[in-house]
Amino acid sequence: MDGKIKILKSLRNILFIILFLISQGIFFKSQAAFDIRGVELFKDNTICITRAGSTTPEGLNLSNFTVTTESVQSKISSSGSLCAPPPFFTGGTILTTISGIKTQADPTVQSLGRGILISEIAGTDGLSSSGDPSGFSSLVTRLGGLTSTIFEISLPDGCDVIDDDDDIAGSSSDLSTINDFSFPTCHSTTGLTVACNAISNLLTAATGLAQATSTSPAKIRFTISEFNSFADASMIDSILIRLDSQDIFCPNNTGNFLTVTIAAKNAINNPTVTEIIGSANIGTPMQAAKLSYATETVTSVKGEISTNETGVTPALAGSTTTANTVQIEELNNESIPVGGQSSPTIINPSVATSTANNAVNIWLIPSVSSLFSAPPVTSDITFSDNSFVVSAAPYIVMNNTDDSNAPFGTLVIPIRQNSSGSDPATVKTTIKINNLILNSDAAALKDSTVSLSFFEPVSGAIVNTPGTLSILSSATSLTNPRNFSSFAPLSTRAVAQNAIIDGAANDGTGANQVITNADIAALTARDTVLGTPQITDFTKIISSVTTVDPSKVNITNSNSVLTITGDKGASIGGAKIKIDSPAGSEAASFDSVTVTSKSDGSFNAKLKADFSKGAVTVNLKQTVSTTDSKTTTKSVLQEGSSSSCEKTVCGCTNTNCTPNITSVLTFVENNGGLAQIVTSGGALLQEIITSAKKALGLS
Repeated sequence: MDGKIKILKSLRNILFIILFLISQGIFFKSQAAFDIRGVELFKDNTICITRAGSTTPEGLNLSNFTVTTESVQSKISSSGSLCAPPPFFTGGTILTTISGIKTQADPTVQSLGRGILISEIAGTDGLSSSGDPSGFSSLVTRLGGLTSTIFEISLPDGCDVIDDDDDIAGSSSDLSTINDFSFPTCHSTTGLTVACNAISNLLTAATGLAQATSTSPAKIRFTISEFNSFADASMIDSILIRLDSQDIFCPNNTGNFLTVTIAAKNAINNPTVTEIIGSANIGTPMQAAKLSYATETVTSVKGEISTNETGVTPALAGSTTTANTVQIEELNNESIPVGGQSSPTIINPSVATSTANNAVNIWLIPSVSSLFSAPPVTSDITFSDNSFVVSAAPYIVMNNTDDSNAPFGTLVIPIRQNSSGSDPATVKTTIKINNLILNSDAAALKDSTVSLSFFEPVSGAIVNTPGTLSILSSATSLTNPRNFSSFAPLSTRAVAQNAIIDGAANDGTGANQVITNADIAALTARDTVLGTPQITDFTKIISSVTTVDPSKVNITNSNSVLTITGDKGASIGGAKIKIDSPAGSEAASFDSVTVTSKSDGSFNAKLKADFSKGAVTVNLKQTVSTTDSKTTTKSVLQEGSSSSCEKTVCGCTNTNCTPNITSVLTFVENNGGLAQIVTSGGALLQEIITSAKKALGLS
């Protein structure tokens, strides 16, 4: 009996505690009832939808919902479906200047818009008759009214906002004038007014954004400033929070989806009422593109195929050098900002053009301005599909007359949508760049890095690839992260971003084009931190062209097809290795192939051999910057095993000798005598027979 009394008292105490929490408004609501979705923005910044039976997206504008018989849900159900959230291209970082000021404006500029659509619950017919048209007003009432209502979007782990604490340019009552680019824009149906970049109720310049900390995710806040009492009472309202091109950034791939959580609170800090109203997927994080040397596949004269992964171009000062083939690989259909829903106004809100982008400039930015000597011609640029064409001859930026945006030394390749091809936004394209000539000047030829950027000229921005292109003229310290804006020098966007560097808030100073080698090197290092696609070992300088090391080359024979494998260090990394097999005992080539070695000097090759006259001697030489090495040889027997150079009459130091009787007899003596060699048979016996024939002049 006593036990039951104790249990009843415990339950009573728990009940009192619950009632007290409810009476004080401290008890957290599990979730208010709202319809929340991540959406893609149409190219004019409205909501992207696809009508039923159509494959062509169109825009849905919340301003058009003016009567109570309409709702977003009814429009979608009758017209088709929402466009799925677009990919989110990763990269960017928060950096600090040498003086300790955070230059928090280096995210990747997104070419595709996204948003969070928050709607009151509609009825089964999509209208208010069986739905909840008072969803927002009821929520605000529970929070204590408009003056104590704030909505909070929590970003995924690993993502952040750009939040400067002292950068208001103009009236502090207008958040749209500040230099922070993380403040979103917002829109709603006519039943209410939403505020996200103007001071209202609990929303201020200081409270609108919160950077991520070790214990808390980054946050974006907005509020409802007023209700239209007549419309709100009977209308299914919606709020659209638009995340513009630089509102958030995620430096690395953080998972399969970027999921944000939306809560409503009655205070910024220490709220007594918090309601989680839902979550939304705003895209899949991924890198936009990969820059690398292309995988090489070549065919010998007689049709044998060899494949090698190339990774560096060796260069010899004073000689012409042609870079190995460079490859740009889209990792998503929409990585290159052409076609689809990408537009200048999505990229740069200060530009009014909302037609789809149809052209972009590919930039290859070297770490030294004089690295590139001559651009490839148009025919040297190839595409894996028909969605793109080269729109103008590639060029190298040598002065600001060539190009007022790209850093000096940049190779610019203008491309556009092929009017008779596929929509570029529907296919992944691989671009190859051949015959890029490097400068032969010793001062220009250095171990170098090349960075990739996509530049959209109408919006004036590096897009989808993290990168910077403008620099403050007053910056002098190499340790100061100086290259600040992804937007064109002196553009409205670049001026606003650069105005806060080093604490010089609102000085209106524009950034300059990157010109000097010191600034280009700093830009290259900065882009590495941002996660820009790069080839970090683009060139490797060598002092001389050595021979291929035959001791590190192995040859096997299968049905007269030779597989030649060069181990690590067999050649100069990235060199052209010419290999040929003579026709019988004659000097003429039976089959030949030229392959490019890997970064570590290893390589693979296949070619046919003529064993009609016995063992075959394979010739190997390497070429760097049009300079050939001496030829080395390697013998292979018909049964398939190759002779190492130590086990030949000529030896490793004189591989191209013509054997004489004395050298043959010396070789026999050094290998245990003729009886021992005959008894052992195999490669040694074959070497004696072949060398003796050569010494006697017999075929």
